[in-house]
Amino acid sequence: MSDQVRREIVSFAYFMEQKLKKRDGYGGWDHLPLEYLREKLQAEVRELEISLRYEPANEVMNECIDVANYCMFIWDILAKGKDTRENLVARGSKQDAHETE
Repeated sequence: MSDQVRREIVSFAYFMEQKLKKRDGYGGWDHLPLEYLREKLQAEVRELEISLRYEPANEVMNECIDVANYCMFIWDILAKGKDTRENLVARGSKQDAHETE
């Protein structure tokens, strides 16, 4: 398998970076609580859902970038070992969470 990154991923990442550059100077995301980022991600997903119904393609694409950036923030914090969640074992499993919904 080739290690070359697909052009679609490169293009998408380029637009993610362009959007992030507009926010340079705001302090990054490393310090943000995961719960806050989860809430922001959910809000962005709702915006994407609305955009898919009522907005032109360029607006939908813009919302996709927002969703992806919040996912990346969470991924990056976890990848750097900065997981601020406490009592993970006490919280139970994903399966337990789905059973209570």
